[in-house]
Amino acid sequence: MSPVIRAEAELGRIHSSVAASAGGTMKSTDQSGQPVQGEPVEAASASRGILGLPAPAFIALTVVVLVTTTLSPEGTGMTAAFAVAMTMGGVLMWVGSKIPGFNFIGGGVILCILVPAVVQYLGLFPQNLETLISSFYSTSGFGEFVVAGLITGSILGMPRTMLIKAGSRIIAPIVAVIAGCFLILGLIGELVGMGAGYTIFFIVGPVLGGGVAAGAIPISEIIAGQSGGDPGIYLTALVPAVAVANIFCIIAAGGMNAWGKKVGDRYPGFNGNGALARGVEVGLEESKSRKVPTEVAIRSAITGFILAGILFVVANYLSSLLPQLHAYVFLILICAALKIFAPLPGYVEEGADLW
Repeated sequence: MSPVIRAEAELGRIHSSVAASAGGTMKSTDQSGQPVQGEPVEAASASRGILGLPAPAFIALTVVVLVTTTLSPEGTGMTAAFAVAMTMGGVLMWVGSKIPGFNFIGGGVILCILVPAVVQYLGLFPQNLETLISSFYSTSGFGEFVVAGLITGSILGMPRTMLIKAGSRIIAPIVAVIAGCFLILGLIGELVGMGAGYTIFFIVGPVLGGGVAAGAIPISEIIAGQSGGDPGIYLTALVPAVAVANIFCIIAAGGMNAWGKKVGDRYPGFNGNGALARGVEVGLEESKSRKVPTEVAIRSAITGFILAGILFVVANYLSSLLPQLHAYVFLILICAALKIFAPLPGYVEEGADLW
């Protein structure tokens, strides 16, 4: 599967976060660590159009970007590639959010995966557009850029109480689920003639790893490092299963979310009401966003950006010392250790979360 599809999917996933950042939103402390009063931010960015611009204007600009890029000489610049992927991803996310029913199951993200795949399969993507986005995703390491920010922000932005209490309670079920998936699906793969090893490494592992950037890419690099060969060849075999699984997971999660809202009153155990585990009091209220001045949000985002980069560089170095573990593994461990044993100032953690 081409990096065109992967880039659109990754940008589709971060579309809402970018829209929120454009609106100058973060949690309720500023860079000095002092509380900042404000009104809760609206959950949906659709009311502001697409990425803060009116929808008709954004769609017109998307057409301009695609036409001019197609007619321009072939290039590999990050700026043009980002404009192409972001405008296409933004429009697809917006369309998916407007389709009744479909928007409850992650319609925008599904469109970001399927539409580029279909267009490329039909051969409708101009060659220079495909080359531009492929270079953007593969050569510039955009996947690392996204995943490093996601890992850093997700862990450092999580309430410390939740990480300690809930994390210690869900680690055993997570390990049990992973082991069960390896055992059961490996056995199925052996029975159908695919082989247990191939099924585990090329299907189950990448899917459980969290998608393309956090699952398929690291596993392809690990396999290539241990057995030799080009990681791109292994990645081609890994991505199809991940793409299909992502669609099913998005639909399942959206369906469970919608169903939980309907039956939550009748079946309290079906809806956690924002709590990650029973007995953990930290829920949605603690992590509500607040509107703050744009300049504060920008400074915080810059802080989060450089923090994610620094931690990823350290994790990448540790991975070079122990190649059996990918840099993302070390990044998760570093962030968790900082959060539990050496909490950073509040404005730094919130900057990472905002970024």
